[in-house]
Amino acid sequence: MKFTRAQQQAITTTGSNLLVAASAGSGKTTVLIERLVNRIKNDGYNIDEFLVVTFTEAAASELKQRLRSKITEELINEPSNKHLRAQLPKIGTSYISTFHAFCNQVIRKFFYLIDFDPIYRISDDIESLVLEHETLSTLMEELFEKDDDKFKKIYERFNLTLYDEPFINMFLDLYHRLRTLPYKQDFE
Repeated sequence: MKFTRAQQQAITTTGSNLLVAASAGSGKTTVLIERLVNRIKNDGYNIDEFLVVTFTEAAASELKQRLRSKITEELINEPSNKHLRAQLPKIGTSYISTFHAFCNQVIRKFFYLIDFDPIYRISDDIESLVLEHETLSTLMEELFEKDDDKFKKIYERFNLTLYDEPFINMFLDLYHRLRTLPYKQDFE
């Protein structure tokens, strides 16, 4: 594959951490795989010495699979490269994961340094949604009790039914969409 100048720079830059930000379909994963294999082959690093984080489980899984394929491809060209061969079993336990999974791993390992209860768990999507609904319902009750004019105007304008559930769902949908935007603090 032929890389652009910027991609080649991302692959070969050493001596510092590197953040690659580019649009979907621009070759970020391919560049990252090339960078990792380049550092393993040329600089003697092990795959478990890198931290590679992404946003989704699917992306982390794809990274591991593509890395496994690339190392296998390199081994076909260099079958006697023991260092490269030693990387294949390390891919499964490498630090290639989602941000959340990595943070969870750090907390589980170092809970005692932050005075955190080691017997914690992370809520699943359903539990989180239930908690969000309960929290918003409680907040709405408080705002109705306070007779908050701003809230009443929003509620009257956007609640098109006799029930609160559609309004809550609309509000939470908006909340989730805004959370994904950069500079979300600018929205008031």
